[in-house]
Amino acid sequence: MEITQNEIYDFIEEHGFRWLGADYFEDAGGHVWNEANIRDEIKQVKREPSAGELLAAIDPVTAHDLDALIAKAKKKNKNT
Repeated sequence: MEITQNEIYDFIEEHGFRWLGADYFEDAGGHVWNEANIRDEIKQVKREPSAGELLAAIDPVTAHDLDALIAKAKKKNKNT
């Protein structure tokens, strides 16, 4: 996935980063970010959500019930 320079600039502006020099930036908490770190963060945000994440967003109760059912089945299989 290609990240454009404009996406990087937008990210820096949205998060209030301060330029330190070269390709290093500082966030409001004092953490130093390299441009590669920013690219990775943008990729993470842009990635497709998993089926579980989608289900949780649509119906958190069902997602919780599904987790409980999976845990119960794993426990049952472990005991047999």
